[in-house]
Amino acid sequence: MATRIEIELFRSYGTHAIKTLTLSQHELRITIAPWDNLENELFASFDSFQLRSFEFDYDENEEIELPWDIVAIDSEKDEQLWQFCIRCWHVEIVFRANWPTMET
Repeated sequence: MATRIEIELFRSYGTHAIKTLTLSQHELRITIAPWDNLENELFASFDSFQLRSFEFDYDENEEIELPWDIVAIDSEKDEQLWQFCIRCWHVEIVFRANWPTMET
């Protein structure tokens, strides 16, 4: 079952990929698109960004090039911000932020 954040980000287009990921001190920006139409991009910006963890799990002989296949995106509201977990095959990003602003 899709989570609330997946419903909003995936727009009923099925399996998605992260095409770009940009981190700055207070913001995370991602570009995602459905695998079957990588030109159908959605840009999501998470402000008040606070990184909790950024983990890579791969064999050192593998290359981890974008786009990354999104396995799941979870979200949970705490007192002030949302906690998000973006899981891809080799990468997991856990962070707190405001609900994202999105544009196509």
